[in-house]
Amino acid sequence: PGVWLIRALFDHGARTAAAALDRHRPLDVAERTDLAYAPGDPDARLDLYYPAALAPGETRATIIWIHGGAWVSGDENQVAGYARLLAAEGFTVASVNYSLAPAAHHPTPTRQLHAALG
Repeated sequence: PGVWLIRALFDHGARTAAAALDRHRPLDVAERTDLAYAPGDPDARLDLYYPAALAPGETRATIIWIHGGAWVSGDENQVAGYARLLAAEGFTVASVNYSLAPAAHHPTPTRQLHAALG
């Protein structure tokens, strides 16, 4: 039962922060969302954010953002506001999702994140 309380508290805070950041959404950011990084795993998804003016073949420093939530809460959408702000400053951001407890057990999220980094 404790896991559900932790999830509810963390998710509430994340929704509040996401709503506040959405008011500052930059217009010069492109995004590609819900991209699979491990075929066959429905939770192994990530979102990419990058400067809209990025030229073909141009590279930028990439930030890999693994959302918090103590392995029981959160998803990549909750940090989209932060990722957009970083992309507006010239970075590429990969916001990674993974399976949550209690449905997933250790080491599932660790393996997924290893796959995402690959």
